[in-house]
Amino acid sequence: MPLYRPDSPIRIYANPYDTSASGFYFSSVDEFNDKQKSNRNSSGMPVEEYSFEYISGDGQAFELFNAMNDGGFINLELYFGILALASYDDREMIPKIIHASNLGESIEDMAEDGFYTIASLSVYDGSPSQYVDQQHIEEVFDPTDLAGLSDHYIDFKSLGRTLEADGYRTDSVSQQNPDYLKTLGMEIFETEFDENLSNAPYDPLYYIDVSALARDMQISNQLTSMVFDDKVITIVGELE
Repeated sequence: MPLYRPDSPIRIYANPYDTSASGFYFSSVDEFNDKQKSNRNSSGMPVEEYSFEYISGDGQAFELFNAMNDGGFINLELYFGILALASYDDREMIPKIIHASNLGESIEDMAEDGFYTIASLSVYDGSPSQYVDQQHIEEVFDPTDLAGLSDHYIDFKSLGRTLEADGYRTDSVSQQNPDYLKTLGMEIFETEFDENLSNAPYDPLYYIDVSALARDMQISNQLTSMVFDDKVITIVGELE
């Protein structure tokens, strides 16, 4: 995920609750404060209460605005402060904050705690299955030490396909049976590989069932898929 930079200036509309006053647009806390100070209603009194509407700007800033929007109210100091931090300190900060917010964490409380709650999270560009396939498996599994891997995470059909190409056969089921390759893989795994995937030919990691592993990691909240800024991303890790 690229370092967060606003694609275009953020534009927010301040809509006064006082219907006799006029609203205004702003792009920063300072601009809001300056315009609020000079804004008056039809009786010449200062206008202090506003609701806010996101008008235009960067997609990530819009996602954060929606997450922080509480019935039209938003903590502007915190909002623009998070955007500043995301721009210069943490490229993954905004999606991690939104993920924690979706789980019921208060963004204000997170800020008071120095965002420690999301410190252990990371962001992967892609789906949980893509993350497991392209990153997690090689980081976690040693191809020479797979003896304890659960059968639930072994793609026996892929293993059987390789074994068939290498000349292995089984008479347990007909070759026309849809489960032939899976059966072949399971039989050779048990009889010749001593139920140890490390003994499989070529790259043993290739036979790990990515979908099953990704699914279980989502169930245990180790991975969470979300659409952020019109892209599928995966939040990796659990909240502190």
